[in-house]
Amino acid sequence: MLRNLLSNFQGSVFQHRNNIIYYLLLGGLMLFLLKPGVNVPFVVRAGLMFLVLFPAFSRPEYLPFCMTCIVGISSNSFYEIVPTRPDIYILIILILYINYKKRSGFFLNAFAVYFIFLLFSLVHGDFPTFLSWGLVAVILADFIKEKKDINNLMLAFIVVSFILSLLFLLYRDQFTVDYGRLDEQLERAYWTNSNRFGAAIAAGGVMAVVYLSGLLQIEKKRALTFLSIGTIVLVFPTLVFNASRGAFLAFILASSLSVVFSKMRTDVKVTLIVISAYLLYNLYMGSDMFELLRARMESDNTETAGSRTTIWQRKLLAFSAYDVATQFVGIGRSACVHLGGYISTHNDFLTAFIGYGYFGLILFSMLMAYPLFYAPRRLKKVVLVLSVYMVIECFVLEPFFRGYLFFLMFYIFTLRFVMIEKKSPS
Repeated sequence: MLRNLLSNFQGSVFQHRNNIIYYLLLGGLMLFLLKPGVNVPFVVRAGLMFLVLFPAFSRPEYLPFCMTCIVGISSNSFYEIVPTRPDIYILIILILYINYKKRSGFFLNAFAVYFIFLLFSLVHGDFPTFLSWGLVAVILADFIKEKKDINNLMLAFIVVSFILSLLFLLYRDQFTVDYGRLDEQLERAYWTNSNRFGAAIAAGGVMAVVYLSGLLQIEKKRALTFLSIGTIVLVFPTLVFNASRGAFLAFILASSLSVVFSKMRTDVKVTLIVISAYLLYNLYMGSDMFELLRARMESDNTETAGSRTTIWQRKLLAFSAYDVATQFVGIGRSACVHLGGYISTHNDFLTAFIGYGYFGLILFSMLMAYPLFYAPRRLKKVVLVLSVYMVIECFVLEPFFRGYLFFLMFYIFTLRFVMIEKKSPS
């Protein structure tokens, strides 16, 4: 009886616009609770987690949306207001999954790919974090079977970026640290891994731009349109101040492609792109707002220890010393992390190669390329935009092999969007 009451209540309340209102109210509550130096009591944290997952208790199709929101916000804020251990969520998801009667049938196909990485990891005596979060993403993908589920997941990325950007802009002055260069001393604000944070912010920003451009072929809703515009307004300065080069480039390039591929008149497109490029160039070259981002862009053209190219060269050189058989199967994710004297490759493709050998690199490259090649002609533009974001992040970060759930769900979104749209009439 309680389940029926919940289902009826949620069926009437959790429509698309009300989803936005509900989670923005929860976001406001999180903004109120999340204050630097203040520990939120466990009872309050547990209650908030219940409220975030509430729609999924009797409507499991909301689970991908809820999980993306709760993990995306908590794992990227300065304080984990709800737990972000994968085993907790695997248990919750499995309980709901067992009782879910409308599975899409996607699980077995996705699990086959997952199993290959699992097998290789076990051979290397390894069980990296990305396998746990990968299992979460694989199971969640089976809850996405209709276009409305795709719409809800798109909304999740936008909500996460909106809330995290607000958090950053409100409290960034309390998290400034020195960022040193030989010629000057700058300040950088961050409370977590700034590259991961930037990638999460950029994901929602790209999704908002793609939605507004009309490429997703989703009916425009006033509330979602206002939220998307507000998210873009907040995301841009957040990415600049956060100064993650990869996230900034991914957002700018993917957003630019969205405008190019949109259905706006050609003269409007050209005008918008020219004006935006002119303003961006002048701000980048002359504004103090971009000072740290400029410094970090320039640092990768030097021989500094933080240079991506230096890290890649040294890891590849160290891996080349192994025999051919080892190069074919790799040395495992954990050994790859420390190879060459660095604790990160800053490149998912390089991690796939060193960790899982030539076979792993080919498999991972196929994974990244599959949505674009599988997409019908009418969807290739939007899939290309989404793929540009993912490939750039994979080249400068390790969102896949570090198990960042927001990135795994972004990939799931892209793949399931193509599969669902391909079945629908053009």
